[in-house]
Amino acid sequence: MTKVIIIEDEVLAANRLESLIHALLPDAQIIHKIETVQESLQILKSDIEYDLLFMDIHLADGNSFDILDEIQIKKPIIFITAYDKYALPAFRHFVIDYLLKPIRKEELKAAIDKYQQLFPPTIAESKKWTLKIGSHIKIINQNDIAYYFTVEKINYAMANDGKKYPIDLTLDQIAAEIDQKLYYRINR
Repeated sequence: MTKVIIIEDEVLAANRLESLIHALLPDAQIIHKIETVQESLQILKSDIEYDLLFMDIHLADGNSFDILDEIQIKKPIIFITAYDKYALPAFRHFVIDYLLKPIRKEELKAAIDKYQQLFPPTIAESKKWTLKIGSHIKIINQNDIAYYFTVEKINYAMANDGKKYPIDLTLDQIAAEIDQKLYYRINR
């Protein structure tokens, strides 16, 4: 999921941009739409987690360079503005692209494609189980496990290939170790 912040003081322009972003980047989550320099500073200084920033230049109480002069933004920025005269100063920052209003879908798509090429999503490294099977040790990636279950007080991991492996942990211990987004506990 790509977490996006939009800094744009024109409500209609912000809403249109949000629609275009969702059409071109379906996994995007717009976490803030901000209209002013002061609100931008407050939110961006709060250590909020985001991936991509869309920024208009002229805002109700100043311009975006006021924000960039006060805090160092280390996340990619796509400028969206009606003025071409700020392009050179914009590229002194962490800018992916500089688009002129009115935004054309093809141009926004090219900017988002560039962002995705420069910042591909990272896949978290899979944790591994070290399992003792008889006198042998077997290492299995947790991502290779389809589900966990108990039969006659023995806990097992069922691999995606259909093999089952005994695990010397309680289900509570297993639940504490696995990615809770990938598994659901159906009983207790």
